[in-house]
Amino acid sequence: MPAPDQISIDEALRGLKTRKYASVRAAARYHHVDHATLQRRFHGGLSSQQQHKGQTLLSEEQEKLLKEWILEAEALGHPVTNPFVRELAKQISTRSGGPTTIGQNWVSRFIKRHPEIQSKVGRKIDTLRIENTSPKALTEWFALFKRVQNTYDVKPQHIWNMDETGIALGVCQNQWVIGKASTKKSYIKSPENREWVSILKTISADGVSIRPVVIFKGQSLQTSWFLAENCPNWFYTHSIKGWTSNDIGLRWLVNVFLPETQTANETQILLIDGHGSHATPEFMAKCIQNDVKVIYLIPHASHIL
Repeated sequence: MPAPDQISIDEALRGLKTRKYASVRAAARYHHVDHATLQRRFHGGLSSQQQHKGQTLLSEEQEKLLKEWILEAEALGHPVTNPFVRELAKQISTRSGGPTTIGQNWVSRFIKRHPEIQSKVGRKIDTLRIENTSPKALTEWFALFKRVQNTYDVKPQHIWNMDETGIALGVCQNQWVIGKASTKKSYIKSPENREWVSILKTISADGVSIRPVVIFKGQSLQTSWFLAENCPNWFYTHSIKGWTSNDIGLRWLVNVFLPETQTANETQILLIDGHGSHATPEFMAKCIQNDVKVIYLIPHASHIL
């Protein structure tokens, strides 16, 4: 229902159009409304409600998807903060051609529009103390996974798991050597300056894998590291520390995962750990835009899942 002031302004405007009042000032005085506001409206200006409607950041469907994603993220043990929701909403709006700026109170108003969610205290707890592998935790995780799969009718070939592993270059594994017959073991000196390399591997529920990502430690990739005759067609990159970063996570999504897995009108499920590079607003916005449902694995339980 319109506010009392809005009703008075509408009545004053109708009176001006029918020449009931000799001037805008006379109409404003009679209906007890602000003269400047009535003057602006009389000359074609929009009401504050109309202006707000025209500047809506997200559509109703986008807000619904964002709300559902927030609820799913909390259910998986990864509740998001207000600044994260704010940045994610900005990313979604920008990518869909909407406003590129967001008001300071947008998140609080978004929460008010959706009573299913609310702001609350997020208390820190050492993840190593959480009983992640308990039957209850595993049952709840699989129930959520099945709910997402059934809701969007996701087939096994569209369910993907990405994991990161690291190896140190050099003498890293035990090997057979020759030595004294009186002992069963012999220790091999291992170099201390071994370089660290991370590998991102992705495989579907029906056993199909896509190109691995190999992350070398360094400022740049060196062509001398690769021999043309036996270099596989993988995605090679680098980072200062030798493992994934926000930029690498996003580039993996855009340059490897999406091009090699997407099928027209098919929803994808991506199972990943809660590493920060897999949970940035930019990463999530790209997943939402491409109908990829991200489900985080339970912390410290990937060896069982």
